[in-house]
Amino acid sequence: MTKKAAKVLSIALTALVAVTGLAVTGWFVYAQEENAGSGTPGDQLAYDPNQPCNPRCWQRASDTLAPLWEQAEEDKEITHYADAALLYLSIADRLPESAQAMKALLEAAACTAQTGRFADAIGVYDRAIAIGNKYVNIDYGQVKQFGWNQTHFPDELKAMKPLLYDAMMGKAEAYHRAGNLAEAKRALECIRATFADCDIAHRDRTFPLQAEIEGVDATALWAFEWEASTQFEQAHAAFRNKNPDAALEIVERILASYPGTMAAVRALDLKARALWQNHRFDEAVATYSEVLARVENVAPECEFARVARSRIAWFDCWHLNRQLVVRHAHGEAVSSEDWQRVRDLCRESNRANREWVELIQSDAIVASSYYREGRYEAAVQAVDDALENHYLRRCGKLRRLKAEVADLQHWAGYALAKMGQGQEAQSRFDWILQSVAPQAVPSEDFLVAYVHYWTWEALRECTGYESAASEAANLLQSRYPNSRGAELLRERLEQ
Repeated sequence: MTKKAAKVLSIALTALVAVTGLAVTGWFVYAQEENAGSGTPGDQLAYDPNQPCNPRCWQRASDTLAPLWEQAEEDKEITHYADAALLYLSIADRLPESAQAMKALLEAAACTAQTGRFADAIGVYDRAIAIGNKYVNIDYGQVKQFGWNQTHFPDELKAMKPLLYDAMMGKAEAYHRAGNLAEAKRALECIRATFADCDIAHRDRTFPLQAEIEGVDATALWAFEWEASTQFEQAHAAFRNKNPDAALEIVERILASYPGTMAAVRALDLKARALWQNHRFDEAVATYSEVLARVENVAPECEFARVARSRIAWFDCWHLNRQLVVRHAHGEAVSSEDWQRVRDLCRESNRANREWVELIQSDAIVASSYYREGRYEAAVQAVDDALENHYLRRCGKLRRLKAEVADLQHWAGYALAKMGQGQEAQSRFDWILQSVAPQAVPSEDFLVAYVHYWTWEALRECTGYESAASEAANLLQSRYPNSRGAELLRERLEQ
């Protein structure tokens, strides 16, 4: 063993005495490569894509690896890039997927590129990009399994996005230094789609490389992009001020005059949102399809692609569910595959959907599909999962979306009644009254009336709960005779 390897090994073992045996395995992988004089960054132990990134976990692991960080920094400082790269990779392999692991991979890739091994450097950058894409694009429904606070998890991921940019930019620069201009340009296109709304610091780094690859003047390119960005900010301001028509007019100007800019991607996305806000859903879905056509081939994990897929899925889900509900109401057979297709579309929609009304409506569609399919236990579980994962942790949202949450919960009440669990069913309707509509606010009379109607409809055929159903019907007719709930009750009684 060389003196250098012996020195590094001593530092590593000192750190590992206080920690776990986990790092020992990784260290011997490094030591073996150092002794054999072989092994490339791509040979290192790959990260586990199923391993959750708990901040407390990786912070402890990172602290215990401080001696290795110090040695790697020392090697880099004295231009021993190959040694530094191996140490940084050894660090990354012992950390869970996290911002700290990404930092180590970025350092390893940069040091590897300094040795002229650009293909290996690109492979390490790809590892960092995979981690960044996984966590930056996490959807709300996955948050609980990663052990984060649901309300503040975007803050905990804030460090990831600049690291993802650095990884993508490093990959583009590595391709450029290797003389592969086609792949360098493709990597830049990925950055432009992923970070179309990035800040000036990011743009200052992106545009010079783009200008060099395309053989254009960097100052002129910057000025052109700046003009497009300024136009977009005007369109966005109009959209925020509830003036979608004005926003659409500016967007069309951007798409016509600045078609290849970063602002054009944002403008196309804004056009789809403005059309959606104007209830021009068919046109909005067509525009989201244009967004996908523009970005999916180069950046399938970017936010624009995710949102476009989500909106298209929500539109398809809403239409398909409406068709199946009508068929079911007319006594036509609906296959389990059709109901499952509705649920799959709902879940795809929820991946990047940040509209709380639609999230709750989507979960209600999932629960109602199980109910209509006759899978009552699954319907109850779907309601409970949605309430636990999305809404009970966000009381403020729940209060502002009373009707939507009530609609979601009532499907559990219906399913429990079908299972003969009348007391549990009634408790669900009572929960709505107590948690969602606890006060007799005149503007919410419609919701209370619906709860009484749901109670009557669910319990009237539930053995032993006929009197509870009658009481609900009497309350509805006496207190809310002009409500939609009372109207539905009268229609059912006349049948």
